[in-house]
Amino acid sequence: MTKSSAGFSGSSPESKEGALIDAGLDLGIFEKRGTWLSFNGTQVGQGRDAARENLRKDPEMAKQIREAILKKYEEKNQPPEAKA
Repeated sequence: MTKSSAGFSGSSPESKEGALIDAGLDLGIFEKRGTWLSFNGTQVGQGRDAARENLRKDPEMAKQIREAILKKYEEKNQPPEAKA
């Protein structure tokens, strides 16, 4: 089974863009419709390889995704009293 036929989950990040995709999927940063990944209403790519390549070509989008991941991670890891 190839990576593309295995889908998105369980694949190892082979690049920083791949790591962003994995973290973004785990935290719900991306909207996923079929094989398409979108971020804030903008299509990032159809399939993991295309999304990874598009993030390489668009460092500003990669930066925005990275910031959204960090923000979501911080929110998830706040103590219960800080969330109220």
